[in-house]
Amino acid sequence: INKTQKMQTKHRPKEFYRLRAIVFSMVLIAMIGIAAVAHADQYDEQINQLRAQNNQTQGVVNGLAAQATSYQDAINKLQAQIDGVQALINQNQAKQEDLQRQIREAQEKIALYKKYLGQDIKAMYIDGQLTTIEELATSKNLSEYVDKEEYRIAAQNKINTTIKEIAKLQEQLQKQKVELDTLIDSQKQQNAQLADARSQQQQLLSYNQGQQ
Repeated sequence: INKTQKMQTKHRPKEFYRLRAIVFSMVLIAMIGIAAVAHADQYDEQINQLRAQNNQTQGVVNGLAAQATSYQDAINKLQAQIDGVQALINQNQAKQEDLQRQIREAQEKIALYKKYLGQDIKAMYIDGQLTTIEELATSKNLSEYVDKEEYRIAAQNKINTTIKEIAKLQEQLQKQKVELDTLIDSQKQQNAQLADARSQQQQLLSYNQGQQ
């Protein structure tokens, strides 16, 4: 039997071996193809996972960017408010300086008119030591005496009225100054609060940018 088999093997044609080689090659190619498909499927799955992660990350970045825009918008609005309040503070400080100048001028006028009043009182005191007869005697006539007396009274009344008006004006100016001082202090506090809020928004924006 062995001899017979050997004889049959020897007598096999070359086409048989060629066919067997072709079949073997096809099987090998099929196996490689299956392995490649398996690897391709694995790579496709990894790619899809990476794409999903990228989409998720991009969504987070887009959200942070929108949030950053909100922070920047808040900063810009706060800065506009700060600039507006500072402009009011500057205006009120200019008014404050003007009021202070008016108060000084009023004080100077009061001091001057008090000086005039003191001079008139001194003159009236000296004249008051004279009797009516002596005053008439020193006057050219009765009309001059009456004119002098009326002039002294009118001058004294005018000075007294002027001093009262200036004192009243000074009081009003002082009151306005106190109100203005209070307003400026309030505006400065408001600006400090706005600046603090702006600083907080700036910190949030910086953190946001770092996260991006």
